[in-house]
Amino acid sequence: MKIAVLYASQYKNQTEQLAKSIAEDLNADLYRLEDAHNLDTSSYDLLIAGSGIYAWHMHPSLTEWVGELPKCTSIREVILFSTSATKNKAFHDRPRKILEEKGYSILAEYQMKIPLRLRKNEDAFSFEDIKKRQGYYTFINQLKKLLDASTDENDEFYGESLCEVE
Repeated sequence: MKIAVLYASQYKNQTEQLAKSIAEDLNADLYRLEDAHNLDTSSYDLLIAGSGIYAWHMHPSLTEWVGELPKCTSIREVILFSTSATKNKAFHDRPRKILEEKGYSILAEYQMKIPLRLRKNEDAFSFEDIKKRQGYYTFINQLKKLLDASTDENDEFYGESLCEVE
């Protein structure tokens, strides 16, 4: 399965660290959203897109990129992810709505909570720290099982069951 991980990261690059971890663990191609406007997504089986949360919404470049995607002519699956000091499923509302209107299926959503004390310390959050976060490997392992198995709606790991809650 060919996978693309796309991300926007602005504040302390914590989302970039998460995107790199996901791409490494899933053997996926990695793109910054600012460099992905001409990316041919039709060659990918799965798109994983995320950003930090800014003013209660995903980064505007993610919403803009989603808006530029072509309408889906066959079943295409997307996973949304985000990093923030708090969790709220509404953070993903804008891109989720656009994707669903274009015919994409949201396979899963993942939110990694970054404690405020880590967000304030530039050196406190690294690639290795992502791997240690409670819930990260649960998300990755469930996703790997899902990708190896059928994506039937009755699958134990389908959809929102992958949304991490800490």
